[in-house]
Amino acid sequence: MNHLFDNRPERPGYRLNQLEISNWGTFDSRAGQIYRFQPDGRTSLLVGHNGSGKSTLVDAITTLLGNNRSYNLAAGAKSRERTPKSYIKGAFDNVADGSETSTVRFLRPKGDTLTALLARFHDEKLGKTFTILQVLYLKNGDIEDRVYAIADEAKELAPMLNGLVKSDQVRNHLKQRGFQTSKKASEYLGWIAKRTGMQTKAIDMFNQTVAVKNIDSLTKFIRSHMLEATNWRDKVQSLLTHFNDLSSTHEQLQRARGQIDLLRPVRKIGQQFLSLQEKLDGMDQNLAAADLFFASAFIELFEPEIERQQANAQAMADEVARMDTQLVALVET
Repeated sequence: MNHLFDNRPERPGYRLNQLEISNWGTFDSRAGQIYRFQPDGRTSLLVGHNGSGKSTLVDAITTLLGNNRSYNLAAGAKSRERTPKSYIKGAFDNVADGSETSTVRFLRPKGDTLTALLARFHDEKLGKTFTILQVLYLKNGDIEDRVYAIADEAKELAPMLNGLVKSDQVRNHLKQRGFQTSKKASEYLGWIAKRTGMQTKAIDMFNQTVAVKNIDSLTKFIRSHMLEATNWRDKVQSLLTHFNDLSSTHEQLQRARGQIDLLRPVRKIGQQFLSLQEKLDGMDQNLAAADLFFASAFIELFEPEIERQQANAQAMADEVARMDTQLVALVET
């Protein structure tokens, strides 16, 4: 018996083959370490104590896939607690200063290091691999900036960072090593979508749901993470207004339909009147033409008889002339 997916590979589609990070959050690489996570396209389980970096790895993946808004949701953090800037500087602790505020401690407080994230994806069916890379840094020690890069082959992070020190060298450095680079996130996401076929909405859905820690309420989960944020009050009001307009239009259509039903007998009688009026007009025209018709018919009827009588008269005249001639002859005799 043939099955639809008999020839389907065990792990279809592009899957994460390897993730490498440098100077991302608490994964400090100032001594040259490259941290590597290698699922080889398989489903993987991250296990570790609180604060060991599980959510930091997840945030690295979502950053590579275009998420720059909400970090560390899996650990229950608010969106303002983790930012690209805090990851670049290596935030690792909050120290209370005796008031309601606290001071964040950083592994790289100067923000003068380069942060790099690399992910390699492989499709077993197509036999193709592509690598995406982001290099993040702070301009003037405060403003977050980055370079986006992609290559249609397997790349590793260590060779890419070798000899790379200054942020203004990043693009040329990566181009020399076979990467296509950009400063625009939209262009970068377009490269990924072109290779994987993923649409923007699918990536947004992934970013909303990938770091959710638990689901207490399915309804709340769907509303919070699967529905697009919008002003539903205005949307509902617009729908109600539209519904009222449709109801009013329907009532007007029903009223017009009733009026049409009332006018149908009038229309029928009107058509009968027009038909009779047409016949009457025809009869009036015939009556007006009757005198001329009968005069013409009278002429046509009597013209042959007149011609016959004229012929008889001519014959009798000829006979009278003959008899007159005969009479003269008899008188002479």
